Amino acid sequence: MSAFGPGANHGLLLEPIPPAVGFVGGIGGDLPEILPSGDWEPYLPVFEAQSKLGLETMNCVQFSRLNACEIQANFHGKPLNLSDRFLYWASGCTERGNTFSACNYGLKRYGAPPESSWPWVGPLTREQYGTEPPPDVQAEAEKILDEWDIGQLVWVPATIEKMKAALKKGPLWFCNDFHAMTIYRIDDHIRVFDTYGNGKGAFYLEYVSQIEACYLAPFTPKHLVPKPPMNYPRNSLIVVVDGLG
Repeated sequence: MSAFGPGANHGLLLEPIPPAVGFVGGIGGDLPEILPSGDWEPYLPVFEAQSKLGLETMNCVQFSRLNACEIQANFHGKPLNLSDRFLYWASGCTERGNTFSACNYGLKRYGAPPESSWPWVGPLTREQYGTEPPPDVQAEAEKILDEWDIGQLVWVPATIEKMKAALKKGPLWFCNDFHAMTIYRIDDHIRVFDTYGNGKGAFYLEYVSQIEACYLAPFTPKHLVPKPPMNYPRNSLIVVVDGLG
């Protein structure tokens, strides 16, 4: 069972696992277990289709990345509906699709505005859909970078046991060899949130062998918990490192 029809590429460009991801433990390293049930269904966002109004956007990577953000925003009681069209532009997506690393870099560099600021509500050509947003929309997108921590991707081994453990720490951004989606629960099936059908889909557990990549993608309010003050000895040498390398 699935929420979409099999066949041609839906917008995923496969790549090796990017080097700038966390591998510690394979299930999130030091990330806390914030949802012991591992069931993110109560926090799913409103379904949005990646193909409508005569245009197949090939934007599944960006839709699924923002779905993971929106699920976590709902969990933290700070609902968001972010513009997938904006991230198409910000990440350099094309008519062939995009890679996970380019999508994640675009999100960290440009942010994402509310859907209402850069919507897709009428028929558009691909060129219109992917056109550069105006400066005021780009400024609106940057606000999310001030309000939320977009954490480092953490690779999760594609086994039922490891993915169940990781789901206690966040929803999973994953792909097969042609499409990207979000896993929100694993029980007797792998439950996914998708950009086709009505959003919810499911695969038999044996489908795990078809998963090409799976990540935790932490997204946390910056002021959720005040950080303790850092008291350094007088004349300490402090080195500041850019998180993007």
